[in-house]
Amino acid sequence: MAILPITLGTQSNPGRFSTAGSARLTNLMIEQSGQEGKALTVLYPVPGLASFSTLTGGGGVRAMLATDNWLYVVAGRLLFRVDASGASTLIGGIPTDGLVTMGRNRANPTQIGISSDGLFWVVVDATLTPNADTDLPPSSSLAVLDGYGILPGYGSVFHISDADDFTAFDPLDFASAESSPDATMRVAVRESEVVFFGTESTEWWQNSGGTFPFSRVQTARIGCLSAASVATVDRTLAWVAQDGTVRLMEGYSGKVISNHAVDRFVADETTKSELTATSWAQDGHTFYCLSGTNETWVYDIATGLWHNRESYGYSRWRCSYVVQFAGKTIAGDASTGILYQMHRDYADEAGEPLICESITPPNHAAPERLQVNALHLDVITGQGIVPGDDSTTEPQIMVQGSRDGGATFGTERWISMGHRGERVKRIVLRRWGVYGVQGVTWRVRSSAAVARGFLSAHMDAQKLRA
Repeated sequence: MAILPITLGTQSNPGRFSTAGSARLTNLMIEQSGQEGKALTVLYPVPGLASFSTLTGGGGVRAMLATDNWLYVVAGRLLFRVDASGASTLIGGIPTDGLVTMGRNRANPTQIGISSDGLFWVVVDATLTPNADTDLPPSSSLAVLDGYGILPGYGSVFHISDADDFTAFDPLDFASAESSPDATMRVAVRESEVVFFGTESTEWWQNSGGTFPFSRVQTARIGCLSAASVATVDRTLAWVAQDGTVRLMEGYSGKVISNHAVDRFVADETTKSELTATSWAQDGHTFYCLSGTNETWVYDIATGLWHNRESYGYSRWRCSYVVQFAGKTIAGDASTGILYQMHRDYADEAGEPLICESITPPNHAAPERLQVNALHLDVITGQGIVPGDDSTTEPQIMVQGSRDGGATFGTERWISMGHRGERVKRIVLRRWGVYGVQGVTWRVRSSAAVARGFLSAHMDAQKLRA
């Protein structure tokens, strides 16, 4: 017999077939402790959710924009203004169903522009006004740089507003992102540059100070697959490129950051416009979050690794957009007009379980069989809540083993993580039996709304001749 260290996983990266591996982290993210910690890396739950505001009558959150004092939210076909306490005011209607983009200029009072499905609105305080300037043709999206509203049409031509005035458009203030014959899908801003994402190309423009202020500085033959996949991440942009990879903009190119499992997720999405992204920074991590119809994948800039988010009762994360507002991280529900505050101290999602799951890489001795006598888990123990229900007074870990690489799992076994203060709790599960050349793939889960963390795992096992 031998005590063998095993990994609980570092990221979600399942193989094309389960026999190649099913490694996945769901609602768990890795954090590096280095030589100063008990373990070099620790798996922590993703931040949970607590209710912040309910936007009465609103549907799924489609866009959010934070200003100094207000959070503007398009929920369903309605626009709301929310204050720092979560109190909301209905401003008006946004009668569209497509992508919504928002931006603010430097006017006093601030003007907010909203573009969706070819229509454009301007918001000042709590007044929503549809665009009345006929010099602005239908636009696909909005970005703001140096006070100018930049609005591409549905071809290569884009128009700009007057400086710090979204209500005024000069008919001569237009140009074309035409280095390639493709149409512009989305405009965004990276630092001091305007970025036009086409179906087959990307162009970068800067304010050069001329009569028409913007001029092209660079192009690249990298396109965009989904306009809603573009998000600002750590002072740059990330998006799903036309080749189905997820890329992070570096200079005038795009570094591929997706692994093959993410690429397959993108390829399997039937309606590519359903791929939507958001991003946020919290506790030293910066996240790019990409959701499709049935899954959500999250890339952590700090580690360069992917994990999955999944809400209880859903196959994907329930949230669509995240912003920083009033010192809080606010997430909007993709199906309802509910806003949440997101924080690491919240161990559930507004009362619903936050189920953390690690499916490990295969642990095998191929070409020999493996007899597993015990599984030892080193986790954060003694976090039970008193008073509380059974699930939080004595929180449990659920463990299963698989003989076929994770396609199917055996009977689930439960073990306590300890009552409040029971910090020396030993977590060991014995008598797992014999596994063939596929070895054993472990599934470790926890749903208790308490502080959790997974440090390491070991397996008491021995090789058996085939």
